[in-house]
Amino acid sequence: MEHHLVYCLIILLSLFFIVRCYEDDDVEVTSNSLDVPVVDDLQIMLEDYRKRGISGSRLTYEERIQFLNAHNDFRRNVDPSASNMQFMVWNEELAVMAQQWADKCVWKHGNPQHNPQPFSYIGQNIHATTASSVTGRSVTTSWHNEIKHYTYQTNSCAENKVCGHYKQVVWAKSSNLGCAIANCPQLTGTKMKNAKFTVCNYGPGGNYVGEQPYWEGRACSSCPSELRCGSDMCVQRPKCGPKTCANGGSLNMGTCECRCPTNYDGATCTMRSTGNNRGKRQGQETRLLYAIIRGLYNTLQRENN
Repeated sequence: MEHHLVYCLIILLSLFFIVRCYEDDDVEVTSNSLDVPVVDDLQIMLEDYRKRGISGSRLTYEERIQFLNAHNDFRRNVDPSASNMQFMVWNEELAVMAQQWADKCVWKHGNPQHNPQPFSYIGQNIHATTASSVTGRSVTTSWHNEIKHYTYQTNSCAENKVCGHYKQVVWAKSSNLGCAIANCPQLTGTKMKNAKFTVCNYGPGGNYVGEQPYWEGRACSSCPSELRCGSDMCVQRPKCGPKTCANGGSLNMGTCECRCPTNYDGATCTMRSTGNNRGKRQGQETRLLYAIIRGLYNTLQRENN
């Protein structure tokens, strides 16, 4: 009778171990994309400025995004298509200068003194309106509307018309943008009262005499070697390099660290995380089961003798 109980105990322990193995033997999924960052680069930059006590543009995060999206939408869809169009990113230092200039409420181009690095030349578009509200898209659209006066093939503007604002919006190498809006009771140089004065700075600036704003050709076919193709434009390569995160994890482009889903851990989310990884735990359980079975076997042997 005692022998039967011991045999049953061995069988039960073995079954328990087998079930544990199947519970933990999940299929590993390795799909991951560098195009889905967890932390937005603009948010990281603005938080850094806040910590450093730097007062920048008074635009909200959403208003900054409006200016950026409007510019990139127009740049992506130029006609004829551009082979070297660079994706535009927000630059808070350019926005700081734009805010300082806009607050002067003077209808002319200019900037406060600035460190020329990394831009030796800064481009600028300005806009003023007495409308009750103004958005980044409405302002950018007003500049882009000058396209009707511009001919790409001859790089010329219709007589007595203005095209410079449009050309700066789609200047391929102008990859950094910083904008600001000021409420001006009186906009000096005009008769406008209670005006909203918008200033956008571009780095590096464009509108070089005799040059077209971009090269005609298939999208991304002439991207500089340090850039890659994304959304039909030349964009900065991720500073994290080729790193990816397994099992559905997401790569934080700000810290280059993986955010792993539940039950996974490690630098690239490849290890099971329930205190210890699966392999280590299963090894411990195997040794424990072996010790129990060996002990029971020795007991049976002694009883038989």
